[in-house]
Amino acid sequence: MLPFQRRILLLGLALAPLALIAGCEKQPLFAPTGSSITLTANTNTLSANGATPIIAQVLEPSGFPPHSGTQITFVTTLGQIQPSEANTDVNGQVTATFLAGGQNGTATITAISGGSNTGTSGGLKIFVGTAAVGRVAVTANPLSVPSTGGSSTIGAQVVDINGNPLNGTQVAFTTTAGALSQNLVNTDSNGVASTVLTTNATATVTASVGATACENPSFAASLRRAPPCATGLTEPESEISPK
Repeated sequence: MLPFQRRILLLGLALAPLALIAGCEKQPLFAPTGSSITLTANTNTLSANGATPIIAQVLEPSGFPPHSGTQITFVTTLGQIQPSEANTDVNGQVTATFLAGGQNGTATITAISGGSNTGTSGGLKIFVGTAAVGRVAVTANPLSVPSTGGSSTIGAQVVDINGNPLNGTQVAFTTTAGALSQNLVNTDSNGVASTVLTTNATATVTASVGATACENPSFAASLRRAPPCATGLTEPESEISPK
């Protein structure tokens, strides 16, 4: 039988490699310096509180994917990424989810792994809420009311720069005459916000989304011929005339 002290020594030597292995497994893997990280998304526009998957593709300088399990850290200037850290698969890809949150603006998303990143111009940009607005179309039903007064339903459809409806985007309605049932309305799943105008005089209703930042003061009156503002749109339309 081995002496007690010798048995303890042998046991300690047997466990030492296991401790080294456990220590190595806790160290994250990073992409080699000079690796490229490319980000892609299904869309470049989102409604406020929207979400979309973000895919990071990592390639070593040789053009091959790094070791599976390479850690990628995501950073965004707006909203959040879940998870903010994730590991690549055997193809060098990792998927996370961008959550826009309730703010409007442009999210610039980047990714980092060790000394490698997406670069100064490689960030992925996603336009959120009013920053994504491409056009506002205003309608009235009916287009005229009796001379004694009446009501007309005013609808404003908001679409993004790709022509898709924006859900949950706040529209501000104003009128030159009469009264509106609601001045601030959020768009529905079809990108439409509605209010009711009651008037006995000719009225011009304006639907605004975001803050108009164009320097041209006649922008609101000539929207159909002017480029859209990056921060919002205003489209006056639907002049309601008494019969």
